[in-house]
Amino acid sequence: MIRQRRRGNPSRRRCSFRTAAFGRANHSKSWAALLAERLCFRNLASMQSATRNLIMLFAIAAAAVIVTLLIGALSNQAKKSEKIIAYVGRFSNYRDTIPLNHQKPNPFDKMHETVLRQYLNELNTHVANAQFTLKTFDNRRDPRVSDSLYRYAIAPDTNIVMVIDNTWGEHLQPAAATIRDQHIPIISMNADRGKGDYGDAALFIGSDDDTPQDVSAFLRRALHCHQIIFITEVDYPLHEVYQQVFTHDSVTVIQQFDVVGKKSVEDQELNLLLRRLRDFFARSTQVSTTPVVINAHQKWGNKIVEFLDKNLNDATIVAPIMALDVAVANKIGGNNNQLLVVSRPNDAVSRKLSNDLDGFRTTSPELFASASAPFFLKRCQDVAAILAGMPHLDSVAPSRASVRRYLSSLRDSLLVGEHDLYEFKGNRLVKDIYFTRYRGRQYYSYPIQLNTDREVIPNLFFGVDVLDIYDIDANNNTFKSDFFYWVKVDTGHRNAERNLIFQNLMQNESSRELVMQKMEEDIEYKLYKVSGTFHHDFALAEYPLDKQEIAIKVEILAPSNKLKISFDQSSLDEDEKIFERFKVQAWNKLKYYVTVDNRIAATMRGDPDNREGKPTVFKNFSFRLLVERKFLGPFLQIVLPLILIGFVAISLLYITDISFENLGEVSAGTFLGIITFSIALSNITPSSDYLTKADLLFWVTFMVVLVSFITVIVVNSRFRLEQLQGVSIRPISYALTVVYPLCVLWVLLWY
Repeated sequence: MIRQRRRGNPSRRRCSFRTAAFGRANHSKSWAALLAERLCFRNLASMQSATRNLIMLFAIAAAAVIVTLLIGALSNQAKKSEKIIAYVGRFSNYRDTIPLNHQKPNPFDKMHETVLRQYLNELNTHVANAQFTLKTFDNRRDPRVSDSLYRYAIAPDTNIVMVIDNTWGEHLQPAAATIRDQHIPIISMNADRGKGDYGDAALFIGSDDDTPQDVSAFLRRALHCHQIIFITEVDYPLHEVYQQVFTHDSVTVIQQFDVVGKKSVEDQELNLLLRRLRDFFARSTQVSTTPVVINAHQKWGNKIVEFLDKNLNDATIVAPIMALDVAVANKIGGNNNQLLVVSRPNDAVSRKLSNDLDGFRTTSPELFASASAPFFLKRCQDVAAILAGMPHLDSVAPSRASVRRYLSSLRDSLLVGEHDLYEFKGNRLVKDIYFTRYRGRQYYSYPIQLNTDREVIPNLFFGVDVLDIYDIDANNNTFKSDFFYWVKVDTGHRNAERNLIFQNLMQNESSRELVMQKMEEDIEYKLYKVSGTFHHDFALAEYPLDKQEIAIKVEILAPSNKLKISFDQSSLDEDEKIFERFKVQAWNKLKYYVTVDNRIAATMRGDPDNREGKPTVFKNFSFRLLVERKFLGPFLQIVLPLILIGFVAISLLYITDISFENLGEVSAGTFLGIITFSIALSNITPSSDYLTKADLLFWVTFMVVLVSFITVIVVNSRFRLEQLQGVSIRPISYALTVVYPLCVLWVLLWY
């Protein structure tokens, strides 16, 4: 009878002293004993019910937090009004024999579109009430289409707050009247302004309008020359500017050769020009060393430069970068000729641009394979920086009128951006230019340069060849490196070398020696070897899954308007096995690259000569090695022992007999084991001022062990030994079994 009742009601079998039938059979028990048994049953039931309620409350609270965050994110997104930025590019070509709807979009414009979309998305995170989106327009390389786009598509759409135009001057200039009359804010990335009147809200950040002034100043002040031979496209708007500038600066044109800038150059026209050049230099051999200035596009410039290099000796050729391909310039090397190209800086780019370029080349390698891609990324960054400088952008949604007022205010002003300094003369951005010398099939920056005021300043040309990087010590925040570095400087500016210092070099643990010194014409060359210990602030939040970017930092103490710095990248380009040199044990080597970043300040290190009250740019070069910690060692030393300790503590809660006599020593041993492991952990892990992944994993495991230990103690303190057989702590063991692995995964993968 008793067995049948136990089988018929399984819930009563959890505690034998609670069975009603057993109570009736045991007539010898007192009423007090029966009352104690019933109170025990109620306490046990209330404890199990409280555990279930606690888990339920935790789940409800977590769901409420998630719902609140989602609602907040959606409401914030809903508050933002869409503001369109138009991008006008040359995606197709109406002159092409392929129909427009079958032409592939121009990779040049697709590259800019991709970059601008990402940079606008980054800007949107700092804009409270607006969401910038990019809308593209194709002018089909037709000036008539450009004006039509501005007149009928852009001007009527009030949601378009501004335009980013990446077409040439010949396309943009016919739309000047529409842009001016319709008050359309525009930033032109590529076009010359010429004589067009675009109104007050047009900025030009990539124009070549100032190239004639740069060339003329360089001829007079750097080359000390007042006579030239001029080869020019007479229908190119800069032709007239060149003539005016040469007259103003007393530069005499002893012979001028005129060409017409057609879409293609016929062989007959080219042969006629080359014959005229050959006859001129044959009759006037004494002027063969007179500088030849070229004002032409590549279709003419490439052929002219090749001809001059082949037929002249000791010649100096001056040309803007648009006049020839880089491949043609690299071939200059015959008869001691030199080609001086008015170009943009071809040194390293900033850390952000370098990392952005790596990401773009991974996702769209066909668009970013060009060696000029960093230069065009910089232009896109400049556009985003100019837009980010708009007042109250973080609180007020911009309109076309407010953007127009902002762009108008930038004329003849200075804008301090996050990564650069932007100075405008009129509505044109003052560009940093370099004169690059191609000679003997090599190229490097000319030892004399011009600043933005066209004053002569020295150019310090330096390079670094890292031999080894080793002994990465996260505990002491140091690493060691051996390397050569060299400097080249004009003999008249030898003191420029003193402006170069290694910022994070620990002098008391390092050495530097001069290995070689020699003269090359008017250039002094010095070679140094450095064996040093460098300081580095290690970011350890991800330890033991951390990545570190250790860097040898070179700080330039002189501002960029008094000293130009050029980096020799040949050591990086030629050495494809540089990773094999670096002996960084316990680390995987991921990437080695060089960056140049700007520091914007009025002075550097308190130099009294630089206190002008006006912000200026100081250059900082960094030689960076990105490394990733090998996971196997920390996994065996830290992660695996902690996980094993955690699961041992959880497994104790699954044992049927949870009496202290049975589990007490094991549970206490587990608790003491985690305490002991904490001592070893402090010796293994590098010290930091914040929690690392390893620290958080330890505390998660510690809480699991603590809950397991306290559960055993509390249960044994509340119930007598004969009562423990019916006590169930399965809800706690199940909860820990689920929560602990999830916490471990969260710490290792997402924290």
